This record gives sequence, structure tokens and C-alpha cells, in this order.
Amino acid sequence: MTIVPMPIDEVIPDVKAALRGAGVAVLLAEPGAGKTTRTPLALLSEPWLEGQHILLLEPRRLAARSAAVYMAAQLGEPVGATVGYRMRGDGRVSERTRITVVTEGILTRLMQQDPALMGTGLVIFDEFHERSLHADLGLALAWQSRELLREDLRLLVMSATLDPEPVARLLDGAPVVQSAGRMYPVDTIYAGGGAKEPLELTVERTVRRALAEHEGSLLVFLPGAREIRRVGEALRARGLPDGVLLTPLYGALPQAEQRRAIEAPPAGQRKIVLATSIAESSLTVNGVTVVIDSGLRRTSLFSPRTGMSRLVTARAARDSVDQRRGRAGRTAPGVCYRLWSEEADRQLEARTPPEMLEVDLAPLALELAAWGADAPDEPGAATTGASASAPPAVAALDADRWCGLLVAFAYPDRIAARRPDGRYLLQGGRGAHLTTKDMLGTASFLAVADIDDEGIEGRIWLAAPLNEEDLYHYCSEDIREERSAVWDEPSGTVRARIRRTLGAIVLREQPDPEPGAEQLVQAWLDAVATKGISILPWTDKARKLQARLLFLHRLNSDWPDVSDETLAATADEWLAPYLSGVRKRSDLQALSLHNILEHRLTWPQQQALNDEAPSHLLVPSGSKIQVHYEGAQAPYAAVRLQEVFGLMETPRVGFGQVPITLHLLSPASRPVQVTADLRSFWANTYFDVKKDLKGRYPKHYWPDDPLEAIATRRVRPPEGKR
Repeated sequence: MTIVPMPIDEVIPDVKAALRGAGVAVLLAEPGAGKTTRTPLALLSEPWLEGQHILLLEPRRLAARSAAVYMAAQLGEPVGATVGYRMRGDGRVSERTRITVVTEGILTRLMQQDPALMGTGLVIFDEFHERSLHADLGLALAWQSRELLREDLRLLVMSATLDPEPVARLLDGAPVVQSAGRMYPVDTIYAGGGAKEPLELTVERTVRRALAEHEGSLLVFLPGAREIRRVGEALRARGLPDGVLLTPLYGALPQAEQRRAIEAPPAGQRKIVLATSIAESSLTVNGVTVVIDSGLRRTSLFSPRTGMSRLVTARAARDSVDQRRGRAGRTAPGVCYRLWSEEADRQLEARTPPEMLEVDLAPLALELAAWGADAPDEPGAATTGASASAPPAVAALDADRWCGLLVAFAYPDRIAARRPDGRYLLQGGRGAHLTTKDMLGTASFLAVADIDDEGIEGRIWLAAPLNEEDLYHYCSEDIREERSAVWDEPSGTVRARIRRTLGAIVLREQPDPEPGAEQLVQAWLDAVATKGISILPWTDKARKLQARLLFLHRLNSDWPDVSDETLAATADEWLAPYLSGVRKRSDLQALSLHNILEHRLTWPQQQALNDEAPSHLLVPSGSKIQVHYEGAQAPYAAVRLQEVFGLMETPRVGFGQVPITLHLLSPASRPVQVTADLRSFWANTYFDVKKDLKGRYPKHYWPDDPLEAIATRRVRPPEGKR
């Protein structure tokens, strides 16, 4: 296999020298230099690694798997031979493996099991600038292991944007090696959106601009999966050019879909990859020459006041946006659209805060306790395993009672509630049953210590009863209150309920006397979705307006589609604003669907409605005749023949495109002729009709020249007007 030279090759001798001498080093290399995949392979033959292997820590699962696959391919081997990987729920290693790419949790677990890391000669921390909690912890544990247990254990910290001095100082003045990398020039365009414009619209507009202005594939950085979904929907709604593929890329995607996102597009095609920060480093999305950066990141923020964490969307820092920008220059010159202004760019924070300063540190405290060290005193640090929510010492209490609680703390997903038939429902939603019938089967709640996963329901082998009061007290953060409402047709009202749940377990359910506006609106929307819009208070006036609007929509799609099917599917858009406070059938009946439909029109459409689809037709007699827009012959109007004397041309509607079909009636309102061409009727058919009508209605007015005659609603027009 031909090995393509890479910029990192120039500094590999310096890295070897640093590790051979000092035993530790910091390697800085720009994106595209090859540090992740070239460095471990180059170090594998070092004499001090003989008989030992390398652990390469990658912060992201996709990057870890991709790095292992690429290095194995460079050796012409399958993954799991010389190069393998290990991550939660997945692994490819063998006795031959000498380079193991691991994710963060795996490294911590390995060190807890074997603090000396026997058999490992080198631990590499890649993309260390991300400063995840596990990476910081892993480096701290490895450094202590080197100091106390394994002075021959070598450590290498790698990054593209890291400030090397603090890390070098931590590692007793570790040598810093820097590679220039291979970055193609990347132009930066500041394309900030409107202050109130939704993110998905700003991104969609910029994507279409980039497709028109540049070649190559696009990589769009968005804060999370929700934004990826919304941008994807916006792009698909208006269609994409031929040959343009749209693929998402985020951590929760199946492995096959993640691979599809990073692979080069088929020949002659280009790709739009909508990605989270997963694509920020370590892996290359092939074919990308354009980056569109929202400038946002999603992070978990811990609140010491509440003891809970929440996901927040925050502004990305300078090191992060520069890393994203570099994605456009990996394989060719590129361009980066930043969705903010140059002024906002100057105000960015220099570096992304370490995860340790933002998240709940209780897991870190437990890891350190298992290691035998104390937790650091950091801002935002949580209490340890002896937190305020934990029970007091078991020795001073009822041991049976606390046994259930301790099991619940150890296995919170195995809290189970008794069903009426004696079986149990686990918090995760799976059913379970006791293997023997004893007093334990009468407990309302159990904490399950041992359960198998065979069959439809798990079999409980070991469990302890759980006190309901304790459950509410110690599991309060996991208990959710759900408010729901449904339309109950027999009673003619919306019935609302409050449910308190712990996962799939319903702890308590009761009527909600004061449902919120949101629940009421959703109840009606659900009813419309299941029963159709016939449940709404339609009047003849509203249905006639609906028919007029549908007539215009068929001629011009700019007019709203108000068909029953579309109205039912889009009720959340047009009906929801009017449903707040509507709880009873009488409240619903008070709604005016005529007005609601009318409000769907723009102001120019409201002005044009009566001209293009009038509800009534003014005929020469002075009568206003209703125009019908429903039915196969629409539009049509039924009018007595005598009332249209003098009207030569058939009236037209719908932007002058459609003649009104006239049902001409006798004095007794019986149809005598249907025509959409009055001129032809007067010239060719009127005289035959006149002969018949004059015989049946001799007292009525039947002129010889209908175009010069006076139209009338009476038997005959006044004498002076004939």
C-alpha cells in the first residue's frame, strides 16, 4: 500500500525523541496534519514499546471507530488485528492488538481495574482541547499512575487548538512539539441572520446561497439533533437541486447512517451534511469545501442551587469556531459562512470552558473515591456520594427499609411498581414477575437487584420492598408531572388529568380542575386529527366561504388550501390560536369558522375576494343572485330568465378565467336552460324557449328582442319601460 506523506511526518522524530527522553509530550498539529492516525502507527516500533501496546483516547465514538478503521487499512489488516477499538457496547480487539482506540469511559474503567495499566506503554489523549470531564480525569489518573506506579508509562497529549503551556506545566515541563499541518486557504464570509429570524430559515437561506456560489459539499454546524431536523425539513420543503444529497450527522444516529454522512458523495453529486460538533475534530467529512457555522453549541449545565442539570444552547468559543472553519480546508481551498457579524466575532470567548466547570461533578467524585482520592474543589461542584439526598447511615436505622433504597440508588432503572394482577412494571417500561410467591409479592414497589432478560417479561430473582414515601422523597428529581386533556364527546367537554410518573410507572393519576391553555388546545387538535373537522361548528356561511376559497386555490396556489383534508392536517396552524379557553361544546360553538377562514387571507386577498369569487351576482333586474362554488358545475347561479334580459355576455369570475354557468328558470323557478354562453343562447335558443314559455305563461313578458328588453322580477315590467 502506498503511504501518502503527511505534514505530521516531519515532526514524528521530535515526538519520538520527547517520549524517549522525557516520557511525556504535547503535540500540536493543525487539522489535516495526520496526527490521529499517523502518530500511533509511527510510534509502534519504538524499542520502549516492545511487548506493550498503545491506548489512544478519542472523545467521540464515531471518531474512535473511524480512526481504528483507517489505521487498520493503512496496515492492510482488518480491524481487531494490530489495530482495534473498544467502546461501550461495541469492540473489536484480539490477542494481536497493539493499538486500541478507546472512548473516555473505557479508559477510566480500565484504570480503575488496573491503576498501573500493566501491558500499556503509551497513553495518547487526542483532541484534548475539548476538555471533557473524562479526558481531564483520565490524564490526571494516568499522570498519578506514572508518578507512583509506572515511571515507564509514557503520555502524549495531542490537539489542534490547545494552549500547550498549562498542560506542559502540569506534566512537569513536558516538551511541546508543533506541526504546521496542511491547511488550504479558507475564505470567511460573515452572513448573520435577521435578529428575529428562526435559525432554520437563516441556515436554509445560506445553504442555498452556498450551493449557488461554490462547488463541493457543505458541512453545516448546528447545536443539536432538533435543529438538524428543522433545517432538514426546511430544505426539503422547497426542494434541493438535482445531484444534492442531504445527510444528518450526530451521535445518536445508527452507525451506518453516520458512515454515510462522512463518506464522499457518488461521482457527479455533492452533499449537505447537517452536523453537531461531532464533526468538529478527529474525523474528515470527505469532499467538504464549504462550512456553514451557526456559532452555537449544546452543553449540559449544572445548577448547584437545584442540584440538577439542563441542556442549554450557548455561543461557541473562538477555538471551536476556528476548528469548524478548518473543516473547509482539509482537502482543497474552501469557504466558511459564519452566521454572525464581524463585531460579534470579535466578542467571542477565547476558549470553550472545560466540562468540569459546567457539569454535575457527582460522577467525578465517585470515580475519585473509587481511585482513593478526594474530589477537587471546583466552581459548580456537586456533593459526593454522601449527598444531601442520600440516606443516613444504615446502622442507625431500619435495615430492611434502607435495603430497598440502596438497591434503588444502585439500579434506578429497576424500580418496579406492582400491577393489579400481581406482576410488576419496571421504570424502563419492561414487565417483570417474581419467580416465587411470597410476602415480597404484596409490596407496592420493589427495587430489583437481580433480574434476567429472557422472554417477554423478566424474571425477578432478588429484590427488596421500597417504601412509597421514600420513593417520593429520594427519587423526586426523576418524578415527572404530566398534564393531559382529551375531548370527551358524550359529555361535551374536555376532560383533563394530572399524572405523576417515574419513567413508565404511573405513581398517581387524578382529575385536573384547572387545565392549562396548552392542554386545552392540544385536546381539540387531537380531536380534530382523529375525528376530522366535521366536529367543528360549521355554518352554511362558513362552508360557502370555504367553497369560494377552494375555487380560487385551484386557479392560483397562492390562495390558501382550505380543503377538509388540509384543514385537518394543519389545524395547529390555523385553528389553535382560537382554542385557548375553549373547554365545553358551547365554547366551541361560539367560534366563527367564517371569520377564522377569512383571517387566513392576506389583506390584498381579502380585498380581491368579492371581485374574483363573489358570493352573489347582480343581474339586470337588480336582484342579487347567489353564486354556488360547490359541485361539478361550479361556479353556477340559478336565475329567472326574465331577470337577465339585456345581459349579453356571461359574467366571469376567477381572474376573468371562468364563466358562471347560468341555470335559467321559468317564472315558476323551474329550469328551462343551462348555459355558460349567454350570447349564443340569445342568438340560437331563446326563441324556441320563448315559444314554449309564452304558451305556458301568457301573462308574462316575453319580448322579441331580449337584448333590448327591460329585465324584471315581476310578471311584466312597468308600462313606460317596455
